[in-house]
Amino acid sequence: MTKRTNIKLNLLAGALAVVVGLAPAGAAFADDTTKPTTGTVIFDSASKQAVLTQVPSTLAADSNDINSLASGDKTINLTYADKDNQIIITDFSGTGAGWNLTANIETPFANANHVNSALEDATISINKGDSTISNVTDSSVQATDATISTTKSNILTANANEGMGVTTDSIAKFTLNIPAHNRLYTGTYTASITWTLGAVPTTGGN
Repeated sequence: MTKRTNIKLNLLAGALAVVVGLAPAGAAFADDTTKPTTGTVIFDSASKQAVLTQVPSTLAADSNDINSLASGDKTINLTYADKDNQIIITDFSGTGAGWNLTANIETPFANANHVNSALEDATISINKGDSTISNVTDSSVQATDATISTTKSNILTANANEGMGVTTDSIAKFTLNIPAHNRLYTGTYTASITWTLGAVPTTGGN
């Protein structure tokens, strides 16, 4: 497909003579007829660090049979409300320092009606193939496979001069992994995930 732009040139009688009269053949211009102008632009930011703007608020699972958990390990897909699967990190600090996002299960899955019901070894998996990361000006931040447990797991990392602006990680699938358990109670088990945005970890060296 092509498109054309029409250009019109209007010449007025006598105009050429005037121009020629201003610059006769062989005339030379002095070197000081051109002068430079220096432009300066200053950028500042009220925010001095990256901000964790959004994380999933609620993940849930359908009802599951106790027998299926007692007989072997089980994986359960967790559901979420519309757009409640997004992690959004906003970095308008202007420092280019980068950032690092980790997550851990702060309180293990447990039944509030029964003591000692915690599923200490339950984890939540996020596969990089189920993540879609977007940033209008920077495609350097990449998803990784992550298993969220009671210890901190790395979710996303933006190294120096990466992840500036708004980075959105849309996670299509969260998987709850529960090893086989015999001591299970009917009812609702709840847990909480803590997401922590901090500095990029430094590597040790001499």
